[in-house]
Amino acid sequence: MIIKFFIAIWLLSFQALIAEPTEQDHVRASQNPGYYKHVVLKGIVKQMIFPGPPHFLNVENGDWAEPRTILQVDEASLVHLVETQSQVTSNDYLGKFIDSELKADEPNANLVTLDSSFSGKPTNIELYENKQVVIDAVISAQPAHCHTAFVVEIAEVLFHE
Repeated sequence: MIIKFFIAIWLLSFQALIAEPTEQDHVRASQNPGYYKHVVLKGIVKQMIFPGPPHFLNVENGDWAEPRTILQVDEASLVHLVETQSQVTSNDYLGKFIDSELKADEPNANLVTLDSSFSGKPTNIELYENKQVVIDAVISAQPAHCHTAFVVEIAEVLFHE
């Protein structure tokens, strides 16, 4: 019984991790062209395992493994990401979950979580693992626990090796 409970909690928490624009978001965007904050990022696609529930400390000590697709951005992209995210207000897409005061000196700031596809179409970003890509992304957030300072949704893969 306890195992079923934890599995249900885990599935619900995973669902909360995926941000996707709602119909209400699209209406807001039609009224405000800057509602979605786009940023072009260049970096290397990585697959990383982070410690998850119950303690978010260490997989070897019993925390669940949470695999994530990460973009390890170059320095110029990180500067651009920080500038773009600093413009986010509570009136923007997922603005109430986004910290607009994050700086480039945050621990592992160059590691950016690649959340769901912004367009709803498959990006197949995992096919570019350990390769350099350039993406058009939308500043995003994961309302649940996140392992990186910055989160984006992929709008389009513009270039890949």
